[in-house]
Amino acid sequence: MKMNDDDISIITKMRKFAGSKKRQWKKELKNTFHFDAKSYYRSYIANNIVSPLNEKLIQDILSYNPKSVLEFGCGVGKNLELLKGKVNEHLGIDISAKAVEIARKKNLNVMNTDEVSLKTIRNYDIVFTCSVLDHVEDIGNIVNELKRIANLAIVIAETNTKVGRFYYPHDYESLGFVKTDYVYVSNQAKEQATYYIWHYKRNS
Repeated sequence: MKMNDDDISIITKMRKFAGSKKRQWKKELKNTFHFDAKSYYRSYIANNIVSPLNEKLIQDILSYNPKSVLEFGCGVGKNLELLKGKVNEHLGIDISAKAVEIARKKNLNVMNTDEVSLKTIRNYDIVFTCSVLDHVEDIGNIVNELKRIANLAIVIAETNTKVGRFYYPHDYESLGFVKTDYVYVSNQAKEQATYYIWHYKRNS
């Protein structure tokens, strides 16, 4: 089935914009994020900066003493690298082939795929994401699959701030998540984005 524009992930859109000769697309992206598509995509696949948000996310994940973790939208694997050696098993999935290539060079177990493959993935103790769901307009099916996969909990670090065209605020509490007190403010996009960490406990 052919995906419509709303079904395509932000990274797919970035790649399309980066390689496109259609000036209006590039202009729109530049106006939204204050840099061009090529710069945005390159920054994504090269993003190895560990922020306080990443550190807190890892701390929360390890609080469950998991033996296995799955990261949905692993990028170049900076979160998985922090977890490597602290868990027995890990898996990351990401739609960017280039990001996955970089992650594999770190000896990380990663797959180049999208949310459709979640249906084929077995259980992991912890499932987590970092600034992934806030780029997806309809997250219902994704969250249902994450709940199926998680043995213990889901931990997500996301923003509810609409800082551009490809950001979507979600009511995570209505999906069973509990927001922690942690707050992190990022200045990477056109406007400040405030990130929170939510937990969904399997036995809750």
